[in-house]
Amino acid sequence: MKEIWKPVVGLENVYQVSSLGRVKRLKGFSRKGTFIEEKILKQNVNHKGYLTVHICEKERRRIRPVHRLVAEAFVENPLKKPQVNHKNGNKLDNRCENLEWVYNHENVLHACRHGLITDNYRPKRIKATMGDHTITFDSIDSFAKYLKVKPPSFSQYKKDHGNKGEYRGCKYEVLP
Repeated sequence: MKEIWKPVVGLENVYQVSSLGRVKRLKGFSRKGTFIEEKILKQNVNHKGYLTVHICEKERRRIRPVHRLVAEAFVENPLKKPQVNHKNGNKLDNRCENLEWVYNHENVLHACRHGLITDNYRPKRIKATMGDHTITFDSIDSFAKYLKVKPPSFSQYKKDHGNKGEYRGCKYEVLP
């Protein structure tokens, strides 16, 4: 694949990010007036295993995750999803075709399905019965959304009343 460069969102005149996951500082002048050559930035692995770069924003040095810079520049996000997922599960593979915008529950489901996190973090599936209709939900979040309540409300109720019971007129069972 050919490497394509695009401006870093919010720092268009200073940095660019590539479709292959590299970040460069553009040539120009520093605040002190000295000339700065174009340079590919060194990437470091953070404590969570993601590649990061040091960039200057508004006279402050900040650490930014490379996968977010790539996704912001190359991956459309019409639904304004807040997280970036690595499709192949490799946190070091920041090519634009390997990245996608996701909601938190989608990110967790992907990680569970690909063995990237343990069962302790696996979303709880809920079987719900309302009258003679039974629906299985992939997560507590989706069940709570269906009932039009906030997920913590149901999570607390489940903690107090167990994995099987009735909540707001709906019989539920947490599945293994």
